Amino acid sequence: MNAINPESIKLHSAQAKYYKYREPYLQDLFVRLSNKLQLNPESRLLDICCGSGELAKGFSDYVGKIYAVDGSAEMLSFAPPLKNTVYSQHDVNLAVFKAPEPVDHFVIGRAIHWIGPDSLVNLIKANLKTGGRIVICSTQWSADWGSIYSSLLREYKDQPVRRYDFTGAETLRGAGFEAVDRFSVRRKGKFDLQYLIDHTLSTSYGDSLKRLSLDIDRFRTALLNNLSPYFKDGKLEADFASWSRIYAKTGDDNTLPD
Repeated sequence: MNAINPESIKLHSAQAKYYKYREPYLQDLFVRLSNKLQLNPESRLLDICCGSGELAKGFSDYVGKIYAVDGSAEMLSFAPPLKNTVYSQHDVNLAVFKAPEPVDHFVIGRAIHWIGPDSLVNLIKANLKTGGRIVICSTQWSADWGSIYSSLLREYKDQPVRRYDFTGAETLRGAGFEAVDRFSVRRKGKFDLQYLIDHTLSTSYGDSLKRLSLDIDRFRTALLNNLSPYFKDGKLEADFASWSRIYAKTGDDNTLPD
């Protein structure tokens, strides 16, 4: 994929108000990354396709400055104000974004598949310091009721379901970067039915989001009827995971602390 259709920004804008209901990034992810990257008050990050600022918020206590960029004004309207973070609306696939100063590392959360390979190369040339890392982060959950939940979603989802490489391995390889470290952190979490519904809206795009929104009462009833054996005191339980891959320029000194 050499270019991303700007239509994708409209798709994300429509779900901006629900984005906070996606699987959360666990705080331990930022603790471990700050140690591995040796972040400090002098560190500068570029948060590419920052959405509503989840990564910026997680990293804000560990660095001096974050430049966070996203193509959707609606997404940015939900980003938290942070004293060391500068948000910019900019479609990185249409024009090169250049931060006010070179940055030590890029961070990209759940968005590498939206960034065109040529766009990433241009961002690297314009912003990344020599020896800088590109950090891909993502989140997910799993549960013993997951297959039932997925089956209830099928009638609302567009077909066929598109599959993306959320690790960014191929895109990063094309930019001359290789994975030098990877890890995940996990914990169990509980949430109520309304959170699950809002989460579903946050992961639905375009026509799928419209169909689900128009049929939300029936969807709620179907969830209650099919997942009732898994509720405990009004809550569902799931295993949450946040994971990261760290990429370095091929041939660089790739040593990272444990």
